[in-house]
Amino acid sequence: SLTAYTLLAKDRPSSRMRRGPGQPSRRYLELLRTGAREHGLPEAYQAWLAGLEAYRVGSLAQRVGQSLFSFTWMPWLMGSMLLNGFTARKGGVASPWSRALMESLFGAMWLSYDYGFRWVFGEGERAGA
Repeated sequence: SLTAYTLLAKDRPSSRMRRGPGQPSRRYLELLRTGAREHGLPEAYQAWLAGLEAYRVGSLAQRVGQSLFSFTWMPWLMGSMLLNGFTARKGGVASPWSRALMESLFGAMWLSYDYGFRWVFGEGERAGA
């Protein structure tokens, strides 16, 4: 038996999706490829995964932006996750106020990226963009 957990998010158009999907990290892409192979998923899907290119940081500015973004947002993200862990309902379900807090936090993170970090440090979702 296999237990799987997933996160759900509201479906909203965003500027990120209008620019096209981002590229996965090398680590994430390898997890997908390994999982597809180990679970015997269709060859066509495995071939599609094999054709995807992982994102690579291409400049010093992007590396600096990546570090500053993490330094800025990681304490807030970890704090809200810890708070959610302490206040979650039975079965790990987040309370409405905790969901609203996380949604606001992720919204603020993406706004800071879309209208600040991306313009100052360069694209952080697609190589060569």
